Amino acid sequence: MREIREKNKYFERKIKTIIETMLQKPEDIRQQRFLDEVNKLNLRFPGREIVKATGYNSGVVSEYLNSKKNVSERFLREFCKAFNLDFTEIFTEKPAPPGDPINRERALIKVLYQRVAKLEAERLGISVDDALDELDRDTTIAWWDLEKEKGQDSPQAE
Repeated sequence: MREIREKNKYFERKIKTIIETMLQKPEDIRQQRFLDEVNKLNLRFPGREIVKATGYNSGVVSEYLNSKKNVSERFLREFCKAFNLDFTEIFTEKPAPPGDPINRERALIKVLYQRVAKLEAERLGISVDDALDELDRDTTIAWWDLEKEKGQDSPQAE
């Protein structure tokens, strides 16, 4: 029994780490897209030219360019406006193309989801399908909690 509890705690920690990593990804992707766009512009002095075009403080722009701080949506909109870029095209989340690391993460999450369901089914003496249903309910509840923390309404169940 103690061994099962230790395995459960281990998997709970792993899943928590994965979920926390997933929650950070949109900002990381947005940051990388910003840096890619700056590179495409071939600015001679990127920091100085972005400060001049956007009116933002040079310290803030420097933090964005050096990835010390994630870019804000407000700044990105101003950046796109200043350099005649399409914000929606660049920064709106799209499905990941084949080979994109995000697809690998999604595959990993699916595998872990299935393995957790199998372990839960064995532990509780229920079918894997029932364990998956329980995980889906728990995921929905966690999702709602995260949305509440952000001050948004609960997401629609799929």
